[in-house]
Amino acid sequence: MVRELDERWGLGDLPAQHLTDSRRGKNAQLPLADLLRQSVYSRMAGYGDVNDAARLSQDPAFRRID
Repeated sequence: MVRELDERWGLGDLPAQHLTDSRRGKNAQLPLADLLRQSVYSRMAGYGDVNDAARLSQDPAFRRID
């Protein structure tokens, strides 16, 4: 449901429109918008930070919003 709202309202487009990504080289392997989305979704799922991303990939509730 969270992802549907994200996509319907275009929330994922906001970072690209309003943030400048100054990362270079290996630091820019993933788009800034994707990193922000991962951070927001993980916090909504009750995780404190994105250090829990490996565990999130196995979390049934989080997999439903992916």
